[in-house]
Amino acid sequence: MKLQAANVRTLLMSVAIMLLAAIITAACETERVVEVEVIKEVPVEKVVTQEVVKTVEVQVPGETVVVEKEVVKTVEVPGQTVVKEVIKEVQVPGETVVVEKEVVKEVVVEKPVEVIREVLKEVEVVKEVVVEAQRPMVRPAPGTVLNIVTSDVGPANWHRPIANFPYNTMSTLLGVSEHLLDVAPDGTLLPMIAREWVVDDVGITWTIQPGVPWHDSAYGTVDVDDIHWSYENGSREGTVSHATGWYRDDFQNPRIVDENTVQWDWGENGPTIRYILTTRGLGSGTAIENKDYYETVGEEVHSSKFMGTGPYKVQSHVNDDIITLEAIKNHWRNTPDFEIVRAIEVPEQATRIALMKGGQGDITDISIPLLDQIVDEPGMRLVQGAVAGKTSAIFFMGGNFQIQPTLSDGTPNAPANTDNPWVGEPGNEEDLERARNLRRALSYAIDRDSINEFILFGQGCHQYVYTIDVCNPRHQDEWIHPYDLDKARELMAMGGFPDGFDMPLWIPTATPPDTFIEVAEAIVPMWEELGVTITIDKSAYSSRRPEFFERGALQDVFAFPWGGNLELVQYTDYLCDLIDGCTLWNSGYDDPIGYDVHKTFSQNYQDTDKAWDALVPYFEYHSHLGDLPVVSSLDWLDPLVVGPRIGEVDMVEHSLVMPEIEGIHIAEQ
Repeated sequence: MKLQAANVRTLLMSVAIMLLAAIITAACETERVVEVEVIKEVPVEKVVTQEVVKTVEVQVPGETVVVEKEVVKTVEVPGQTVVKEVIKEVQVPGETVVVEKEVVKEVVVEKPVEVIREVLKEVEVVKEVVVEAQRPMVRPAPGTVLNIVTSDVGPANWHRPIANFPYNTMSTLLGVSEHLLDVAPDGTLLPMIAREWVVDDVGITWTIQPGVPWHDSAYGTVDVDDIHWSYENGSREGTVSHATGWYRDDFQNPRIVDENTVQWDWGENGPTIRYILTTRGLGSGTAIENKDYYETVGEEVHSSKFMGTGPYKVQSHVNDDIITLEAIKNHWRNTPDFEIVRAIEVPEQATRIALMKGGQGDITDISIPLLDQIVDEPGMRLVQGAVAGKTSAIFFMGGNFQIQPTLSDGTPNAPANTDNPWVGEPGNEEDLERARNLRRALSYAIDRDSINEFILFGQGCHQYVYTIDVCNPRHQDEWIHPYDLDKARELMAMGGFPDGFDMPLWIPTATPPDTFIEVAEAIVPMWEELGVTITIDKSAYSSRRPEFFERGALQDVFAFPWGGNLELVQYTDYLCDLIDGCTLWNSGYDDPIGYDVHKTFSQNYQDTDKAWDALVPYFEYHSHLGDLPVVSSLDWLDPLVVGPRIGEVDMVEHSLVMPEIEGIHIAEQ
């Protein structure tokens, strides 16, 4: 055994020499190393050993977990199928098994020749680099700031019933407020403040998520009183939120059932999918607000120094200047990446581009014609939300050209303004057709191809019908009418104004996207070729918005950026343009056809294809074959630009009012 020990020492010495050589080699990128090979043989040694093998299964209390899925109720109501699933874990006693066996055998082991190699040769050794494992980033990352440069931050007015569009959506987009429901990237509904909800033929039962904390810990957590009050107060008389206003129209006897449950019973008109628009965190759904805070500080302070439950809280809001937010650490649902967020009002596009290039801005929106000034900058890229709302250039022909003399409750309606050439006299079919021809002339005079080529760089879709474009598979070719200036002049003559007429045109500024303004302004000279004399009003949308709440007040032609392709549920809103009393605002027209379309559409919520088919008369009505109450041009998607400090972007809602900052993540360092 002494010889064996000597061999071991020799082996260890050789290994030590090789390790030393390896250490020296690691200090260089590539080194020459000399090695010597010596082969030494030793006699084979036979050893007889006993091997005992035991296999023992130790006694352990058995446990079997069975997961059962119980479908409590499946209910189909208009537009929504609800399946409530309950998961149960059941413990079942297991069995104990003990097995032991022992096997004794003799094994002859022949130890092979031991070889110690010392090789004499030159080799190239590549330096080994040891990389320290990256530590996970702390969220929010200390000292990080997200700078949003936007055209408008609006007034410090966050309270639901007095927050005008588009500012009523900012508390959601900026992650300050939360809702009963959230929205997945595919548009389906997810729990948020509501842990679960059951829709049946009676109404909706909401079960509230317990322990959701308010930004100010003195006010504890969200309770059912806050839920009930948010909807009751948000839908009060005079509210500027028609989406919240539907709550009173669609439900009756809303009540608190217990400390975790709220019940809404369907109203006289039965089930409706409008509750989706009212309750989800997308668009203008109702945010959950704190009742005690409102009653303690009053409405003005509550609205200007807003408190919610979202991943960010408001530090300050300087009117039309800057909003500063602070991240909520260990947020109950989603702790954000950035410690501070600033939304800075920068109306001029050139300045927004300069701030992005200089690293002072992280995200902004820029009109499509100016994207080439920034997209090639290092680290810049274009992003969009999963639920992408298109921008469009649509023209409402103000003056209530087709309106009923009385509303459904018997009260007199606003008279049609027949001083506007494009408005026909109600009940006089010949005059109504004359006015229709003028509206058709305006649509035929729009050179959509040129706008798409020179302003939208081919990114737009032609739109001849309100709320649906030619890129939509449900669009029908018969609704298309091409650019034809001669045809437009012929229609002008048929409309009684061969030499043109005067037209006041309101193209709102501040809030709408810059690309929309460029498209709307590009259409002006096309109409002037028909002899139309246009006076443009560029008042901010917020300054004239009250006109939508007084029927008949909107007299000008109104250019607006909404009305691109819509998801099916949104037609519960847009159909209301044709129905008095269906919304709190009116875009300047209504027609009996709306009642029939709305009724048929509502009855077919359960079947998507039937619901779309029910909308065909609505599209026909808006085409050049029908009444053409709204003149459409094109729609497109305005992207957002993000800088190098932004990493992954997984926004759900695509909005240019404010980006949905909960889906904006910091770039890994």
